[in-house]
Amino acid sequence: ASTLAGGHDGRQFTILLLPLAMFFLERGLNRRKLVYFLLMGLAVALQILSPHVQMMYYSSLAVAAWFVFRVINLWREKSPTGALVKTTAFFSLGFVFAVCLSALQFFPEVIDQGYSHRQTGTGLGYEGYQHATQFSMHPLETIGLLIPGFTGEPSSYWAGADFKGHSEYMGLAVILFAIVALVYRRNRITWFFAGLGLFALLFNFGKFTPFFKLPFYLLPKVKDFRAPNMMFFVCGFSLLTLAAYGLESLISRSRDKVTADSGARVVRL
Repeated sequence: ASTLAGGHDGRQFTILLLPLAMFFLERGLNRRKLVYFLLMGLAVALQILSPHVQMMYYSSLAVAAWFVFRVINLWREKSPTGALVKTTAFFSLGFVFAVCLSALQFFPEVIDQGYSHRQTGTGLGYEGYQHATQFSMHPLETIGLLIPGFTGEPSSYWAGADFKGHSEYMGLAVILFAIVALVYRRNRITWFFAGLGLFALLFNFGKFTPFFKLPFYLLPKVKDFRAPNMMFFVCGFSLLTLAAYGLESLISRSRDKVTADSGARVVRL
């Protein structure tokens, strides 16, 4: 909700569409119907049309990671190989559908990108590790998850060398409920979102830690982007998901306690 600066509306739309893409993917994995994967592709296409292709890329990394995680679990649960192959084909078709729907906007830009001064190899500073790590999130900014405005954004930002027009504030309640999930609801899903959130956070740090060299050299197109701190919304999404599991765990434990107390009173009577 903090990406309100000029030109950041595309960020807002992309962030808002990540839960929708994940929802349709999960529905497709559970029901094994192509229509849900196509709806996932529609959400991805809307992210491209937002327009914010870079954040769509980060969102799609999260979606793809969840898909791989779920398919591995289905395989471990002895799901038929044919069903897994069919599901993988549906998932791929969903992204093909997204590309086809959004080509109206990005295809002309692909043709014209050779005329842009921001192309690699132009010698104007738009390539290399230094360019890719511009607008990295300073590790001190993690304190801003709990203390709003800790680093002085947007008017007096002091934590890093690059200016900043947004914050990463999440709030104490989200952090506490996320911790509750990792204490009382430890399972494959909560560990997955903990790992995804940690990956996104380290990615955010960019030049401030050696970790960013892994995605820089291993993931396609990362070398052409800049501003690793745009990945934070994936961390935020992971924290919110963990917080939801933590809150659900507390509610279920409270209900179990009430049920147990009621049963004990009935036995005494």
